[in-house]
This record gives sequence, structure tokens and C-alpha cells, in this order.
Amino acid sequence: MRVMETDTALSPLHRIARVFEQLRPDQLAVLAQAYAPQATFQDPFNRVQGLHAITAQFAHMYAKLHAPRFVVSEVTPGQNHVG
Repeated sequence: MRVMETDTALSPLHRIARVFEQLRPDQLAVLAQAYAPQATFQDPFNRVQGLHAITAQFAHMYAKLHAPRFVVSEVTPGQNHVG
């Protein structure tokens, strides 16, 4: 497994944003850098719990879509922010 390029000087939210921007279908194991083992992922279409289920959700996305990618244009800590 290739470790994602990270910069320890970045805030936790910026490091998570970098994981998503560098995410590739053959590197889904790096989601462990952004999600705890029992984390919950929710988007407008699904709600799954656990790192395994989250990884499977992203694998499904890569299987169904042509070359999806993430572009993080803004990082704004919310009420339940990291760090």
C-alpha cells in the first residue's frame, strides 16, 4: 500500500482533504487515514458504518463511474470538526 503524500504541518481537516484529492481506485486502503474503524459515512444516497463498508462504498463508486475524483475547494470546520 502506498501511503498518501501528507504534510504534518497541515491541519487535520486539510490532511483529510488531501487524502480525498489523492484518492485512486487502487489505493482505497488509505481511507484508513481519514476514517476510524467504526466511522459513519453519509452522502445524499447512502449511509454506511465501519471502515470496511466505507471502503466498499468508494470501490463501488470507482467501479460505476468513469474516472471520478475529488476536488476540495474549501475546508471549513463545522460544529463537529476534527482537531
